[in-house]
Amino acid sequence: MSLSAGDWLVCAAVANSVLWLRELIKIVIRAHEKSAVRQVPLAPTGAH
Repeated sequence: MSLSAGDWLVCAAVANSVLWLRELIKIVIRAHEKSAVRQVPLAPTGAH
């Protein structure tokens, strides 16, 4: 059984959406990590 052009388009659209979703998740994780790094207080440099 061969796939029609419409079936191929559906397959390509699903595969493409999975890739874009993974990239979006990476962007969100990186943004969250950057904001978490900014919230970490720095140790005082002149501590005795």
